Amino acid sequence: MSKNNDLISSHQLIDSEDPIVIFDSGKIDQDFILSFANAVQDFNPIHCNHKFAISKGLPNTAIHGIMSISFIEHALQCIFGTEWIVSSIEGRFINMLYVGQSIKGWCRIIQLAEHNAKFKMKVKFWVKADNDVRVLVGKSELIRRDK
Repeated sequence: MSKNNDLISSHQLIDSEDPIVIFDSGKIDQDFILSFANAVQDFNPIHCNHKFAISKGLPNTAIHGIMSISFIEHALQCIFGTEWIVSSIEGRFINMLYVGQSIKGWCRIIQLAEHNAKFKMKVKFWVKADNDVRVLVGKSELIRRDK
């Protein structure tokens, strides 16, 4: 087995095309949104004011897009371990999420390589709402810390 496959096996990951489920949020309620808004100081009424969101034609207040990205970043760190640092993350929002929905994230390792005695891993990720609609797609690069 190659050094790269040993790294994947050491994290008990499936060395295949199967995606890895990295998080399942459960239902996201308005209190959680308000806590997140407070943490990131984003009080846009589309997220924080139900009446405002409805007046703009939305079915409910919208979940912050950056919340999905933060779920992904945290989940990657938890799945791959603290020796891996998320060095870059980029995503594209496809659909909106609303209070009362839950989201689930997956990733697939697309590259694991050694470069200058450092290991790098690239993953693709996607997030779906509980209605099975993709809401976010993207990619991330992780670098393994020296021990």
